[in-house]
Amino acid sequence: MELSDLDLASLFSDPDANRTVRDEILSRLRANKGTGAISVTNLVSPRQAFYRAKFPDIEIPLERRESMLAGTGFHDHFIRRVATEATMEQTLEWEGIVGRVDIYDKLPLEIKTTDSPIDPTDVKRVRPSYLEQLGIYCGMANKERGHLLIFSRSGDQVLAGFSADFGYISGIRREILRRRDAFRAALKSGDPSNLPNCPFAGTRCVYFEKGVCTCDPTVPPTYAIASLSKVAPNPLLANEFAKRYAEATALGPTAEISVFDLLRPREAYFRGLPGDEGDEEDVKDSLRAADTYALYREFKRACFRGSDIRAETLARNEVKGRVEFHDGRVLVFTKCGFVEPVKRYFLTRTFPEPFLKLGFTCVLAGRGRGRLVVWYPKIADEEARILVYDVTLNDLRPFAKEMDDRAAALKEARVAGDHSRLPKCQPWRAKFCDFADRCGCGTPG
Repeated sequence: MELSDLDLASLFSDPDANRTVRDEILSRLRANKGTGAISVTNLVSPRQAFYRAKFPDIEIPLERRESMLAGTGFHDHFIRRVATEATMEQTLEWEGIVGRVDIYDKLPLEIKTTDSPIDPTDVKRVRPSYLEQLGIYCGMANKERGHLLIFSRSGDQVLAGFSADFGYISGIRREILRRRDAFRAALKSGDPSNLPNCPFAGTRCVYFEKGVCTCDPTVPPTYAIASLSKVAPNPLLANEFAKRYAEATALGPTAEISVFDLLRPREAYFRGLPGDEGDEEDVKDSLRAADTYALYREFKRACFRGSDIRAETLARNEVKGRVEFHDGRVLVFTKCGFVEPVKRYFLTRTFPEPFLKLGFTCVLAGRGRGRLVVWYPKIADEEARILVYDVTLNDLRPFAKEMDDRAAALKEARVAGDHSRLPKCQPWRAKFCDFADRCGCGTPG
């Protein structure tokens, strides 16, 4: 039994490419938000903030936007699993400046992400901007000490903890106010010449490329606050948060059945089995997998932010699912690693799982109008990276029966301890599946 015995192509109308919705999504992604209140981010890189405020019509390339969203997405995922409601994302306000500390228990803790391996002995030289931001938070909170937790997408070490002492808090506070005043004056006069050179001068800066940035690439940036810090590795901090994350994401037996379980019943079967105590290697793999998913989720959120989108948790019989609606249509968003878009008439064949999900969620919602949005991050042409298709389900009953059959089969497999009669996932998923050595999805037959 494969992913689905349903003839998906016959159950959906021919997809209509929706250019209006696609252009709206691209416009949101490229939008350059101006500056409202003075934020801590403004003071870490004042020139970038100045140009962002003065040239809001300059669009940010999608590739850079995706990179920005990757860090935001991981923050959101990680913080919600390791912090309490009383300590996560705490807002600080001081002297007209607003900042949000990732985690603030007894001391401010800032979480950062990097694509590079972490060198615990050289963070002050390699990542001074991290300490600038942490130092500003410490100054606003009037704390002489703060913590830094860095997540790395590469290298042997996935999490590294650091403690930074900012003994000269009065001097840091004066520097914060000096930057605030200089930033305000620059916005008022339209002249950024008194703002410090930013670290992106001449590289990775859309404003330099557009000819509006006046930073001198030959002048190195200064880090007045970071230079005042004394930084030391804190492995206990990293171990503590790795442990919290492992405990928060530990899987175990569950009787609940979700739409996601029905899309990949074999994975759901193995995921529900009692697991061993997570070791360091498991946490590393889990964090990096979560980072990939977090980018997907944050990018999707950016696509629809401010539009007519809502979500409901709906149930039918014993199956629950989170159903998203966009402009009144049931929405499914998917990511594809192809370097060319799929022809619309091959969509159901190429994306059977997203279309099956669309069918199942339409059953939960009791409506037959759907929308599939496909994100192709590897396509060079930005105009083709987001494609939107509207479809109509000709009949909900086949999907309702498929849901009932899969739910019954999964329950039976859990009782019998035998997954062999469950539908297989698509073969290519075996390459990325934690249970590939025993699920049998990547093998013929």
